[in-house]
Amino acid sequence: LNQNNSTPICSSTPIQFSANQAQSGSNFSYAWNFGDNTAVSTVNTALTTHTFDSFGTGNQTYNVDLTVSNKVTGCFTTVNNQSIVVKKSPDASLDIVSTDGATEFDQSKNVFINCNATVASPNFLFKAVNASTTNSTNSGYTINWGDLSPTENIASSFTSVTHNYTKLGFFNITITSTNAATSCSTQKTYRFFNGNSPIGNLDSPGNANSCVPYSYTWNVDPGTFNNPPGTSYIFSVNDGSSPQTFTQETLTQTITHQFNSTSCGIGLPGNKFTVTFEITNPCDSNAPTTLVSS
Repeated sequence: LNQNNSTPICSSTPIQFSANQAQSGSNFSYAWNFGDNTAVSTVNTALTTHTFDSFGTGNQTYNVDLTVSNKVTGCFTTVNNQSIVVKKSPDASLDIVSTDGATEFDQSKNVFINCNATVASPNFLFKAVNASTTNSTNSGYTINWGDLSPTENIASSFTSVTHNYTKLGFFNITITSTNAATSCSTQKTYRFFNGNSPIGNLDSPGNANSCVPYSYTWNVDPGTFNNPPGTSYIFSVNDGSSPQTFTQETLTQTITHQFNSTSCGIGLPGNKFTVTFEITNPCDSNAPTTLVSS
């Protein structure tokens, strides 16, 4: 078992590992246990990379195990307790429990959200609250707000910072913390959605019921196109066909479906297919339906 660093490097840096006697052929697997409570990584090559997450000051030692197995014979060899030392890195965390007025964070969707912005009034003052576990030893921070504004340099003593968003949609907020004494830095990215609950529906231009095979086209309600960027759409029919998916940017004025099978006599309520138009973004979702007899 070899690793490519002879002296400790920052824990946030990917480290390359290799088995010193690589086996040829596809019958061998390599199971890496990096000793940091991450899942065992099993790959089919003798080369892999791993990043250790260790925050604070000083060094951290990990014991790495490698098991090489022959998938045909079931025989294996394990190399135990190969030590590797990394320098602990500064933590770059923002508050996600809405402490001290921090912008709301949806834990289930893993995103900061504001659901009160509209096309007519998109502005929102985002508040980021420092939650770094190494704040006392961090030398400074930078934040890229993800909206093409300049990257902001922030003092090591910051407790909170605000930024004004003027557009709707998703933004990637990237915060970087630095420790000048160790020359280590850590970067963490959060998502922010600035928008509102989505609306929309399908408008039928006529009778959608007919004899198979036939195709039918629905108009997308014009109000649907006012939804914020980051809204997604799934058009589906429970006739065994594949759903059609759209983003706010790719949503078409009309949606056509080909009916090739009958809805009669197959156990469907009312002998009708259900057409569903699911509309979703981090603020909410709705799924208007219509019934079709074919």
